[in-house]
Amino acid sequence: MPDKNNVADESSTNVDLWMDHEAEIPQVSLKNGPSDGTSRKVKSENEADEDDDSVDEPPDFHVSAPESDLVINHGGGTRINNADLVVANIVDGSNTANIPFAHPMEYDPDRKPKIIQRERKRKMRFWVLTGLAGTLVVALIIVVAVVVTSNKAEKDKNVPITSIDGVANVPTEAPTQSRVSCIARRAAFVSDPSTLDDPASPQSRALSWITNEDPLGLDCTGTNQSLLQRYALAVFYFSTTKDDSKWLGCGPTEEPTDTDCTAFQLLSSGKVPLENRKYREIPNQKQWLKGTNECEWYGISCQAEGRVVGIKLAGNNLKGTIPEEIGFFDNSVIEIELSVNQLTGTIPSEVGLLSLLFAFDVNYNKLTGTIPEEIYDQESELERINVLANMMSGTISTRIGQLNNLLVFNGARNIFDGTLPTQIGNATPLVQLFLHENKLSGSIPTEIGKLTYMSVLDVSDNALNGTIPTEIGRLQALRPIPTEIATMVRLGVVPNEICGLNFEFFSADCSVNECSCCNNCCDVAAGCN
Repeated sequence: MPDKNNVADESSTNVDLWMDHEAEIPQVSLKNGPSDGTSRKVKSENEADEDDDSVDEPPDFHVSAPESDLVINHGGGTRINNADLVVANIVDGSNTANIPFAHPMEYDPDRKPKIIQRERKRKMRFWVLTGLAGTLVVALIIVVAVVVTSNKAEKDKNVPITSIDGVANVPTEAPTQSRVSCIARRAAFVSDPSTLDDPASPQSRALSWITNEDPLGLDCTGTNQSLLQRYALAVFYFSTTKDDSKWLGCGPTEEPTDTDCTAFQLLSSGKVPLENRKYREIPNQKQWLKGTNECEWYGISCQAEGRVVGIKLAGNNLKGTIPEEIGFFDNSVIEIELSVNQLTGTIPSEVGLLSLLFAFDVNYNKLTGTIPEEIYDQESELERINVLANMMSGTISTRIGQLNNLLVFNGARNIFDGTLPTQIGNATPLVQLFLHENKLSGSIPTEIGKLTYMSVLDVSDNALNGTIPTEIGRLQALRPIPTEIATMVRLGVVPNEICGLNFEFFSADCSVNECSCCNNCCDVAAGCN
């Protein structure tokens, strides 16, 4: 028999030999096989040899193993000490052939059970497929993003971006393009590009300033609303300093770091000659075109978001023209006050783009041309139009009745001609109408009687004729009209409805007019006033 101590050798590998669990396993005894590793014969209890009277002898159990290994251990499960694979068979001792009792089985101690291997393979396939699907989704997203970005970039090359103030803007420049080129392209969407090519134009000078001299040195990224706003205001400044004239107050000085200034508020009427006007000093204001925010410049007011809402520079010796860039401030500017200056040229049609404008005052200047038709937009917020004492001509537009918010219209002391349109009766909120000292002809329309809020009506010193319409008697809010009746040479009889208004002062040329209620008779030829 082999040495049993070899079974407990911890340096060898213990391998369990499992028999078929469904078979009825007979009791067996172990005997050493031949030393050459050949099979021994084993008899089962159920298969006793007929010629052998020793039927109680247990069958032989044959183990094939390398010569150096031992087959030992009875009962409680057979264990085999072997570092290699082992094959065991039960054989009939009466037959030299090996009759298998259990199927041969190979066992690798490092090999996992097949069910574990199948689970691992299944999980591996799952994660591989999941990874591939995720990669495909990411790749698809990247391709779609690239295509969309490319299409948008191509579209932006030809379509300008609209700024938050409604003015066309250009796309954001690529980082490789110069700042100068970028600003020039943006300026071309605010100004006529041809003006930028003229070095002497206000637009070209403004572009040069904001590109090379502006202390803030604003970049050209995004919409950068302040950049375009400063440019438009710079154009305004250079447009109103014709022949290098100077503003009365708060124009830029030569000292770059000098930002403070003293402004001057006009106290005199525009009728007073320039040399006799009186002003009040307003210290601690900010100069234009300096390194401060444009909302701090004198005469400029802004809303909380930084958009310009007011340009008020009355009596500041502005000489030049109102630039078309004024239209840049659509959807923001509500008041323009440029009275008592030396502005020339025409009122630009871009003023009609200022949809939020409620007050437009340019009285006592030297403006020519007509009032732009664009101003009479029926959606306009205009409450006051004051072009008094200019040199404007043309007719009073029939669209004046579309100004549903108009309270004051002062076109006096110009050279307007034509008739007073009947549509004026549709401007029902109108409170004050000044059209004296023009060249208006025809008669006063009866529709004037619809203006029930009218408190001042002055159409004196024109070429009006006909009779005074009795409908004026409905205007119970009308205050005294000192001269408009007197200068209508061919009025005929002043109706009793007019006399019923009980004017405190009612003058007329009594030599040509029958006026029972006139309290001041005068001579038109001598200047009835």
